[in-house]
Amino acid sequence: MDDSWFSQNENDNATFHDFRHQIPVMINEKNSRAGREKIGTDMAVSDKYFMEMMNFYEKTLSNTGIPYVIFGHLGDNHLHINLLPQPSQKELAASLYDEIARKIISWNGTVAAEHGIGKIKKKYFHEMVGKKSIEELKAIKNILDPQMRLGRGNIF
Repeated sequence: MDDSWFSQNENDNATFHDFRHQIPVMINEKNSRAGREKIGTDMAVSDKYFMEMMNFYEKTLSNTGIPYVIFGHLGDNHLHINLLPQPSQKELAASLYDEIARKIISWNGTVAAEHGIGKIKKKYFHEMVGKKSIEELKAIKNILDPQMRLGRGNIF
């Protein structure tokens, strides 16, 4: 625990907050300069699966050769993985994202802990909630937005 860091006062809280929000900014800037695209996750699991998730991340990510950064919200088991593939590794990174998402779903976790579903995570959302829930959501959507003007292609 020699390299641990924790908050003891309001100044520490502010430092933690700033540090946490600078991580994705620095990653995006570095990736942009290198001409790479980031593939980021937004997944979380219950306390029951947190250590399994961490072990899975370590085992799965360490042998890929793809640089990555893990950061996030430990209090709610919501960690972001930023995969930083070279252009030649994009397919592998996409496959890795898929593997991670399906594992999180198998633990009854979520692939959208903070940033929503959108078009990219739509297929995972369908797997997470099932056909019956999707049909119920469609019925609500048809009442609130019968012309499907809002969020086209997201979820449905």
